[in-house]
Amino acid sequence: KPISYAWMMDVKATKSFDVRILLDNQMNIIAINERPLVWVVATVIADRNVTKNADKLNDIRLRVDTTEEISPGSNLYKFVFPNGLPSRLLTVDKDGILNPCQEIKQNLKFVRQKTKFIHYKRESITAKITLGIEYSDKLFQFGRKFCELTLLNNK
Repeated sequence: KPISYAWMMDVKATKSFDVRILLDNQMNIIAINERPLVWVVATVIADRNVTKNADKLNDIRLRVDTTEEISPGSNLYKFVFPNGLPSRLLTVDKDGILNPCQEIKQNLKFVRQKTKFIHYKRESITAKITLGIEYSDKLFQFGRKFCELTLLNNK
């Protein structure tokens, strides 16, 4: 079952492992997991029109993945947080600029903020539409909008 969150941070722990940190609106930690292991990815519909603006390119992909929670006593947790968990992993200043903590800033791959969440349920299927902004530049100042659709079987 997907976890509801407001912010997502992906931290590169090693060449083989990434850590995904989920935060609520008050920047409190909800979960710390391994980056999902992707079993299947398939592009169903792709926009083949080449334009100068990359944001205009859209496609639809099917993705199946699994993830494992990282416990505070695990080696991976200790590797990412050798001095213990910082009091605040992420703050946002009055101008909307993201400020990751120094302990993870160097290894931070991206930060995602959910801006809107729409939920539909019909018979045995639940559809969740998530809109937000992903920050992946070195300073985490320039965001790119995203929209994701998640389908869940309620049975």
